[in-house]
Formats: sequence, structure tokens, C-alpha cells
Amino acid sequence: MLGMLLAALDQTIVSTALPTIVGDLGGLNHLSARRRRRCWPTTWWGSRSWVTPHTAAASNRAHLLAAYHVAVIKPIPSRMAIPGGFSIDDFGMDLASHTATCPAGHTVPIPRSGHAKFGTRCRDSPVRSRCTTARHGRELALHPHHGLLAAARRYAETDEFQRTYTQWRPMVERSLAWLVRNGHRRVAYRGIERNRIWLSHRVAAVDLRRLLNLGLHRTPEGWAVG
Repeated sequence: MLGMLLAALDQTIVSTALPTIVGDLGGLNHLSARRRRRCWPTTWWGSRSWVTPHTAAASNRAHLLAAYHVAVIKPIPSRMAIPGGFSIDDFGMDLASHTATCPAGHTVPIPRSGHAKFGTRCRDSPVRSRCTTARHGRELALHPHHGLLAAARRYAETDEFQRTYTQWRPMVERSLAWLVRNGHRRVAYRGIERNRIWLSHRVAAVDLRRLLNLGLHRTPEGWAVG
């Protein structure tokens, strides 16, 4: 009976906190196939702490997209070369034809390296003061998953994202706070398998305490809360 209860508890606060936990343990590749099937597809919430550094951000989002998950994760904002100036999102990107167009209307090819160089085109540009101070003109470094990251930044500006993120993010942060309190911010053992067992027991204990606080009790029909 206890085993059945603990198995059921895994579906409460853990589901919201799982993306960050998995990220801390080294990425989605360490998520078991059984867990992937059980939570597929689902919605994953997270803050910027889960998508840092930038490379991990794109990799994690790509994994979620490939598994048909929905990522409600606040993206890392694009940087501006000049404060108040143009960021990479202000450039027109045609990833199909591998070209980039600047706010002044100049179009350059995007080579396989992902570095689009505008060079002398910036020299007499009327918006140069808002774009770059570089002697050789503006250069854009596109991430291999640029399209995915740009779409995430656009989605983060919508009312739908703000409404969903504001509703669920506090519970995610609270769940993580419960999980890492009392010296549990770092994993306890060496090796993925040992830490997986430790984390499973830790999560079950946190979930059980939460349900007890909510009034978990036994009824003739089964377990109930309240």
C-alpha cells in the first residue's frame, strides 16, 4: 500500500519541478525512457535558471520539442550591442535561404559558421549609431537553434505566455525550495544512479509531507486530501 501511495505522489509537485532537476543532473538524456513515456506529452515550466548557459537553453528546448512537449520557460533575452539599440531579434532572418537583413535594409548571406557580417554596409547606415560601434561593422553570431530561441522570445511577449507563466511559476519555485532546503542543494552521492535513487526518495518525502499538510487521510473509498 505504501509503495502504491509513493508512486502516486510522484505525480504532484515533482512534475512541475522535473525540468530543473533533470537539468541540474546533466540534461534530459538522463531521464529514463519510462519517465519520458509517462509524462509525454506534457507542459514543462521553468525560469531562466534552467536555460543557462545559452547553449543548454537551446539544447533543452530542442529535446522538449522533439518529444512533442510544450515549454513554458522564460527565455534569456537577446543582447543589444548598444544600450537601447538593435538586438539580433531586430534583424530579419530567412533561415531557409540563409540570409540576414539589418534594420537599414541591407541583406547578407549567413555562412555555415553562422556568422553574418555586414562589413562596409554599416559605414554609411543611417541607423549605425543604434546598431554597432565596431570598426568593421555589425556581425551576428547565430546559434544552430536560432529559430527555436527567437520563437521562444516572441512567445514570451504574448499575453498567453505571461498568463500561464504567472499562474504556475510560483508553484515551481516553491517546489524547488522545498526540495533543496536543509542542505540538499547539491547531490548527495557520486554517480547518476545513486543520485537518482536518493532524489526519488527525497521527492517522495517532500510530496508526502505536502499531502499530509493538505490533510491526507484514509477513507473507505481510498486516499483523500482535505
